[in-house]
Amino acid sequence: MRAVSLLLAIGCTCAVLSQNWALINPAYKYNYSNDGTDTISNQIFVTHIDTLGPDSFRYELNRIARVCDTCTTPGMFLLVDQPQFMLRKVIAGPTVWHFVDPGSLVLLPHANVGEVWMYDTLASITATMGAEETVQVFGNDVLQKVIDLSNGDSIVICEPYGLLRWNDHDLIGEHGPNVGALVPSPGEMFPYQAGDVLEYAINAGGMDGFSSNFGHARRYKFTVQSGDVVNGTMTFNGSMVDHRWNWVSYWGGPNNVTSDHQTLIGDTWTAGRPELPWADLLTSYPGQLIGHRNDVEWWTDSLLCIARHGIDTQGRFTIGCEALADPTQSDLVGNFIHAPDVPWSSAAPVPFFTQDHCPSGPNGECGVLYTAGTGLNWLYGGYFESWEQYVLAGALLSGDTIGTVHSDDYIITLSVNALEAGPIIISPNPASAQIRLRMMRSGSTVRITDADGRLVASHPLVSGDDLIDVQHLHAGAYMLLIDGLRPQRLMIVR
Repeated sequence: MRAVSLLLAIGCTCAVLSQNWALINPAYKYNYSNDGTDTISNQIFVTHIDTLGPDSFRYELNRIARVCDTCTTPGMFLLVDQPQFMLRKVIAGPTVWHFVDPGSLVLLPHANVGEVWMYDTLASITATMGAEETVQVFGNDVLQKVIDLSNGDSIVICEPYGLLRWNDHDLIGEHGPNVGALVPSPGEMFPYQAGDVLEYAINAGGMDGFSSNFGHARRYKFTVQSGDVVNGTMTFNGSMVDHRWNWVSYWGGPNNVTSDHQTLIGDTWTAGRPELPWADLLTSYPGQLIGHRNDVEWWTDSLLCIARHGIDTQGRFTIGCEALADPTQSDLVGNFIHAPDVPWSSAAPVPFFTQDHCPSGPNGECGVLYTAGTGLNWLYGGYFESWEQYVLAGALLSGDTIGTVHSDDYIITLSVNALEAGPIIISPNPASAQIRLRMMRSGSTVRITDADGRLVASHPLVSGDDLIDVQHLHAGAYMLLIDGLRPQRLMIVR
C-alpha cells in the first residue's frame, strides 16, 4: 500500500483519537465494500497530515483513478488523482469533521440526539443525529449512532471503529486493529513452506514486420527451504534452476531456430520485483493507478493499470487489473494501458489506450492474476505485434499438486518442440483469397483480429492442413491466434 511515516503526527493526535467517535485514525487503513459482500471495493487511509491547531488537523486521503464517463472527445480518457467517497481531505476538529475537495460535507459526531445541521451546503442536504445503540461489530459490543440525511441516505459512526457506513459503502475490515476483511500480507499471498515447489513457463515475442517472429522463453523452477518478509516482500531461500533460450521463426524458412540456451542455478527467489511481473499490485489498494515497466517483455514502454481486488469462487483473495473498454470501441477490452506522455497527476482527463487485447490466454484470460495462497497464477498480454506470458505451469504446495512439476534434469536439458513453441505456419503470406494453415491440431479454432485487436473472423480447424477463406477481409494487417501457439501476423493484399 504505502510506507507509513506518520509516527510523530500520530503522537500529537493521541488526545483527539482517544475520544469516542473519532472517525479516522491516521495510522489505520479502512476497507469498505459497496456491494454487500466481503469484496474490498475501496480502501481509505491518510497520506499526509497538516497541524492546524492544538487539536485540529487536516488529513489528506488516498486517491484513485477511473475512466472518464463524461468525456465527449472520441477515445478513452483516464481521470487520475480522483477522490473516493470520503473526498480528498478531512479537516478534523474536536467536535466537527469537515470533508472537502470536491464539495463540502460536515459531520458532528458529538451532536445531541435529534440535533439537525447542514451536511451538504451545495446540495442543501441536512443531517439529523440518531440515538446511541449497542451493536456487534467485528465480534465486539460497541456503541453506534445513525446519522440520517434528508436525501434518504445515512451515515453510521461507531466507537471505536469510526465510520461504519457511508451511504452504500460498508466498513468490512480495518488494518491497525486487524479486524474483519483485510488485504493479505505478503506472507499470506505466498505462504510457501519447506518442500514447496513452483514452476513457471515464461514466453515473450514480437515481429519485425517483414521477415520473422522473435523472442525469448524460460522454464523456471524453485524449491523452497525457508522464507521471510524482507523490505516488504517475501524472500525465499532454496534451490533454483532457470533454463532460458532465444528463438526466431523465419517466415520464408527455416521455420524455427532457437539459440543461446543457458541454465542458471540459484538459491533465492523473491515474491516481488524482479522475479514476478506486475509485483507492485501486491502492495496496491483498489482503484490505485499502478505503473510498471514490463519485466518480461523488455522492448515495450511503461504500462499502467488500475488495481482491482476481489474474491474468487473458492473464497480466496485475488488481485489483478481492472478490465477497461474504449467507449468508442466497446468490443476492445484490455487490462493494461499505455502510459501517457502527460503527468499522471494532471487534473485534466488523460488520453490513453489499451495495450493487451483480450482474449490472450488459452481460456480467454487477459491481464494478470495473483491469488492468496498460490501467488502468481498468470500474466497474459497481447499487444498486436508482440505478446508475453508468465504462467504458473506447476506447483507443489503443502502436499497438493497443481499442473505439472518437471524434474530439474528435464528443465536443464529442455528442447523446444516446434509444434508447441513455434508460430502458426501460414502460406501464402501476404495473401489475397485463401490461406493454408499447416501443422495445426484438429479441434482448435483460429481467431483473426484486426489492427485494433477486434475479432473479425473465427474458424474451426478440422485437420492438420486447413484452407481458410480470407477474401472477405479488407487489405491490411491482421493477427492469427490459436491457443498454445505463438501469434502470427497475416497481411492481406489486393
